[in-house]
Amino acid sequence: MEPPQTPDMMDRSAVAGGERRRHGPRRPLPLSGRWMAGGRWVHVLVENISLHGAALNLGAPLAPDDRGVLTLEGLDVPIPCVVCWSTGAVAGVRFVLDAAVTEALSAHIDRYAAKASLPMSWATGPADPPR
Repeated sequence: MEPPQTPDMMDRSAVAGGERRRHGPRRPLPLSGRWMAGGRWVHVLVENISLHGAALNLGAPLAPDDRGVLTLEGLDVPIPCVVCWSTGAVAGVRFVLDAAVTEALSAHIDRYAAKASLPMSWATGPADPPR
């Protein structure tokens, strides 16, 4: 028997019928930002991201084909997006990028991926290391 999956652990890489729609590998990076649409914004947590799109935890549902702008912490370039799917408070968005934004986003993802993969020393890590 497989363990149950919480919504944030589900594989959303395919649509019904098994057709894979992602254009590139997604990286699970701890990023935060804002989703802006219709003159309003909401804080988001990025579940995973690529140069073509991301899975966003917004705390509220979005409708497919909704358009908005994602602004990531540490990246001064707004990212225009289209919602591809939404399940509860998590939505998959496709980025609508020009060359300059793609280059800035690529550098941002690489910078955070390098930080996320740094080895952690127990001397600077948790107070009680595992035994």
